[in-house]
Amino acid sequence: MKALRTLASKKFLCYLLVGASNTFVCLLVMYLGANLGLTYLKYTMLGYMVAITFSFFMNLRYTFRVEGEICKRLSLFFLINLINLLLVELIEFTLIESFSVNHLIAIFCG
Repeated sequence: MKALRTLASKKFLCYLLVGASNTFVCLLVMYLGANLGLTYLKYTMLGYMVAITFSFFMNLRYTFRVEGEICKRLSLFFLINLINLLLVELIEFTLIESFSVNHLIAIFCG
């Protein structure tokens, strides 16, 4: 039982580290996109797409150590995250365009 808890703790720690790294990658890409003059919709979409890809492969390799059916897993992962991305973009667009909320606040809310 103790070995199972240790394994679960290691997986959870790894999951947290991948999540923190994923957030950093997303914010870095968004920052670079904003500084290159991309619109908020483009740089947030680019940031999320890079982060989704990064997250998938890091979790696959380091957190869950899964092999096989990579295409199927990637397709499902992207489908779920693309739906999430569309919702995020809709929230950002609505807050910015309809309510004139500051871009950074709207992106954070999204």
